[in-house]
Amino acid sequence: MSKASLAMEPPLVVESPLGNLKSSPWSELDGLQPETKIINEQLVKINSKGFLTINSQPSVNAERSDSPTVGWGGPVGYVYQKAYLEFFCSKEKLDAVVEKCKALPSITYMAVNKGENWVSNTAQSDVNVVTWGVFPAKKIIQPTIVDPASFKVWKDEAFGTW
Repeated sequence: MSKASLAMEPPLVVESPLGNLKSSPWSELDGLQPETKIINEQLVKINSKGFLTINSQPSVNAERSDSPTVGWGGPVGYVYQKAYLEFFCSKEKLDAVVEKCKALPSITYMAVNKGENWVSNTAQSDVNVVTWGVFPAKKIIQPTIVDPASFKVWKDEAFGTW
């Protein structure tokens, strides 16, 4: 199995799609988050094709920061998110995803297996911001990034749980 992460500009997205899921060993949160409902149908399809999605977020463009579904950071701001997906899959499925991504330069991917085999279209020093917010009288806040170093550290925990 490989753990892969995709960060995307276009609306291609995913998280745990079963509405009755109460917990996941890969999340400290209870149940599914409200934003998952936005992409639930896509998640069900992706999981039914042999991908075990463990983390995701939908694409969000200038949603009010007090939105009950995707808001964060307090009132009077605007939040943005790139669609994002983490999943476990077989090597064959990963190879197919990587091949399709070659024709989609706006998609960033990172994948690693338990044996440390690394596949990515990013440099080891690249940082991909996947969530940010704009608030009055503040710098842009970037609470969620994906980078190869963090991804590799987290992979040990993810495979340990697997």
